[in-house]
Amino acid sequence: MNVMHDQLDAVAVENVLIDPLAEKGEEKQHCFVAAERVDPTAKEAFDRVIAFIDNKTK
Repeated sequence: MNVMHDQLDAVAVENVLIDPLAEKGEEKQHCFVAAERVDPTAKEAFDRVIAFIDNKTK
């Protein structure tokens, strides 16, 4: 995720790194965002991704 973010930045592609686990100091399994219906941190991450996409596709 960080490598992809850095590579996109290097070629000036607008992107955002959404990592609520690092922001909150939490540890969860890989692909935890799939649990957005039952995990508040996953829901927050999913909502942030959708908001970014919505903002860029209007």
